[in-house]
Amino acid sequence: MSDLNRQLVREPGGRKFSLGVAPRPVATTANDVFGRILALGTDPDGNYSGPVGKKYNLAERVERHLPGSIGWLLGSVSPYLQASPPTLEQAAQIFESSSRALGLQAVDPFALAFGYSNFPELVESCAGRQIQELERSTSPHALSLLLVLYHEACWVDRDSPKSTRIREAVDRWLTEVVKHPLFQTHPIGIEVQQDILLGTHNACARIYREGHRMPRGPRPLWLIHSQPTIFYPALIDIRDAEFCSSLGYATPLSQFIEPRITPYSASPLPSKEGSSLAFHDVLEAATQLKIV
Repeated sequence: MSDLNRQLVREPGGRKFSLGVAPRPVATTANDVFGRILALGTDPDGNYSGPVGKKYNLAERVERHLPGSIGWLLGSVSPYLQASPPTLEQAAQIFESSSRALGLQAVDPFALAFGYSNFPELVESCAGRQIQELERSTSPHALSLLLVLYHEACWVDRDSPKSTRIREAVDRWLTEVVKHPLFQTHPIGIEVQQDILLGTHNACARIYREGHRMPRGPRPLWLIHSQPTIFYPALIDIRDAEFCSSLGYATPLSQFIEPRITPYSASPLPSKEGSSLAFHDVLEAATQLKIV
């Protein structure tokens, strides 16, 4: 920990962080910044005085050295570590922020409803592969997203195969990430490991016990709740395909939708074939998803 204490308190330089090398460790003996925070139970996402310079936000500075590290404060997971699960409104907010942090965009729920009603096997297969992507991710945002999906599945039917599948995905994420041998190399790592394991298992138990009794929430899929969730990379623009697919589902409501011509149809309201072609392009974008 000594090199970390002497390096991470410094302003980042032009070189990539390297333990004991860059930035150059402070020459004088540094206070045990991280050990002190753990011992006192203070918040790393706050202002601290270090051995050099003025006060600084420790979490932000470490993030600049080691991008992605701030997620390990588990801000997106913490609502599930409380005495009761978050409300469905809070769960929807966690869904949006975690998806954004992972570079994901959820497929429009009405487009997905059209696809699921016509190509359920393709949608289920895609959703299953994406759950596997999440469980293999090393990001804590993947854990928070899995917890929201488990919450949503339990709200619909806590004993369904879907609920069981997502609960097992949470366990596999814990096995791959939190149970990694690197956590065993330092007493702090062992303590953090046990906290995350126990906290997550308790969170899943609370979701199973209480999540199905919550009132309906604002996220669209809380309303169309018989279908899975699939994502695509947020940098891919599939708005025309989503729009045309959603019209295939919402044709009885088409008078409420502002019409527009898309590459999938020569008229404002596409045929079922046009919507089907559009949804296959949605699935094509979803298959390009890689979560790190």
